[in-house]
Amino acid sequence: MPSTLAWPIMRDIPNKYLAMGDDWARDGMVLMNKHKVVSGECGGAGLGAILALLNSGLGVDENSCVMFVNTEGDTDK
Repeated sequence: MPSTLAWPIMRDIPNKYLAMGDDWARDGMVLMNKHKVVSGECGGAGLGAILALLNSGLGVDENSCVMFVNTEGDTDK
């Protein structure tokens, strides 16, 4: 059951949604690592989603304003 507080926001405000495969999360982790940002799969998924959107043909490009939050550090310690 979706959150009754969050669902109206997630339903009404975004104008695009994205489903993506695990490879995009890995690509996000790799890119962040190249820039010395430590992240796990969940954190990498945010950047991976942006990479997927850039390759999706949905009108997201270098002029778009997007945001993601990396909520996970190194979980393999």
